Amino acid sequence: MAAPGRVEAGESIARPATLVGATLMVKRTNLVLRRDLLRQAVSLSGEKTYSRAVEVALTDFVRRAKARKILDLRGSGLWKGRLDEMRRDRGRRNRRS
Repeated sequence: MAAPGRVEAGESIARPATLVGATLMVKRTNLVLRRDLLRQAVSLSGEKTYSRAVEVALTDFVRRAKARKILDLRGSGLWKGRLDEMRRDRGRRNRRS
């Protein structure tokens, strides 16, 4: 890890990229990836760039990892409620739409 205010080789400072009505933090970095795996990711994702294919893959990974953590809560007692009531409520809202 670099000292405060310094950037290590291959790393750059995150900078804001402004979109219409939003700010997105962007971090430029160098990655060493298997060429065949990267090409498959681009092909399967339908994305046009390597960067976008990697971003889609990371987004999917994070979403799945969070979903797995939710399963760890089963039986922990952290959630209190009645699933049958929650499902009935969801059904009523769907019928009104």
